[in-house]
Amino acid sequence: MQRITFQASQVELSEVQSNDIYMSVLMRMFSTRPNRNGYAVSEAFIDNIIANAAKYTCLP
Repeated sequence: MQRITFQASQVELSEVQSNDIYMSVLMRMFSTRPNRNGYAVSEAFIDNIIANAAKYTCLP
């Protein structure tokens, strides 16, 4: 598995073999650990997202 870290306000991805229908991305969305800005979310926030997953599906 290849691990990539992005540190930018905007990120664009391109592939040698593009596919307009499907792209698979594995990423950690939330963590209780502070990020490099010193911000983190609470366990209650993560639990709320999981409990209401259908509400958040396909939102940026």
